[in-house]
Parts: sequence; C-alpha cells; structure tokens
Amino acid sequence: MFRGFYFHFGVYAGAGKVIHFTSNGENEMDADSADVMETSYERFAKGDVVQVDNGEEATFEPEEIVRRAKAAVGTMRGRYNLIHNNCEHFANWCRCGNPVSHQKIFVENFLSVLTSGSSFWQGVQEAFFQNPSGSVNRFYESANNKLVKKS
Repeated sequence: MFRGFYFHFGVYAGAGKVIHFTSNGENEMDADSADVMETSYERFAKGDVVQVDNGEEATFEPEEIVRRAKAAVGTMRGRYNLIHNNCEHFANWCRCGNPVSHQKIFVENFLSVLTSGSSFWQGVQEAFFQNPSGSVNRFYESANNKLVKKS
C-alpha cells in the first residue's frame, strides 16, 4: 500500500486481519514501538486503497505464509530499522524466506549514482546501507530454523 513516499507491506491472514511490521502509534516507522502485529484490515489500510503486490515469487503456499507471519507476531519489538529490517523485509520473509526490501535496493542504487565521484555521498551511502552487526539476518535465520523444527 502506497503511503505517499513509501509502500507499506503486510500479510493478509484472513477474517479481515493483516499481519505487518508496524508501530503502535500513528507513525508506522517508529522503531521504539514497532513489532510484528496482527491488526484489522481497516487499521492496516488507514483509509487507503490496498493493493496486492506479489512482486517476489512466493516460495511458500498461502497457509505457510500465514503460519510464518503468525509465528512472528510479537517477536520483533525493537528490531525495526527503516533500511535493514522493515515491513517489506518481513512480508518477503514470510512469502519467500528471504528478507529483502526492493525499496531499499532502489534507494541504494539511486544513491550509488549520486555517489560516483563524491566522497561525501559515498559516506552517506555507507552510513545508511551497511549492516555491520548482521543481527537482522541472524534473527531471520533463527526464525527459519525454529519454523522448520515445528513442521
């Protein structure tokens, strides 16, 4: 769903519910209160038109996608990061097992064009797009392992 300058992603869980990585407040990107939550379709939509975006080819069947999303509810508080771990990373992990954000890749590629020949912009790009800890990837790997053991 387009929110003006970014897209917000979630997993439709049926019965008018959507599971998405969002905050408890008005600002969906508030890292302090963000977590994976199951909310009403209305709260997810916030009056906007919802689009189905299956840009990444799903690896899992719909039931498995919902199971993965439900298993993550309440497990990611404090792990939100606009660049490295956002709602698109989460939705793609549920669908494909791959936490990727195409919005991040687009911005990263755009900045790489700006950075050619400019040490200032190269520094900006490195500061925002490097994930030195790798903790997000370790979290998703751990979640994948737990889901495999439960099956």
